[in-house]
Amino acid sequence: MKHFKEFRMPPMTMSRDNTIVGARDTDLEEAPLVMDDPGLLKGIFDKLEDMFKKKKGKNEKDAFAFLQQLASLAGFGLSKKAQTKGKSYRYDLKK
Repeated sequence: MKHFKEFRMPPMTMSRDNTIVGARDTDLEEAPLVMDDPGLLKGIFDKLEDMFKKKKGKNEKDAFAFLQQLASLAGFGLSKKAQTKGKSYRYDLKK
């Protein structure tokens, strides 16, 4: 029976700033993200859309309250009064 020697690759480093790129002994649960601002905004909007869809599947009123909070951050108000079923009214908030 042959015995094989264990071979491990040394961690790779980038010459510019000596950041370790290869495997590490510690596992990361979450890694930092670096990208341009429009890309970050798109990622945030995608996450908010997923949260809204999850809330809408559970409870329609909670989903609408979540949407109202987001609209108020953007300077809008939302209402379902006097609208047909499934429709909402958006208006500008006065400053």
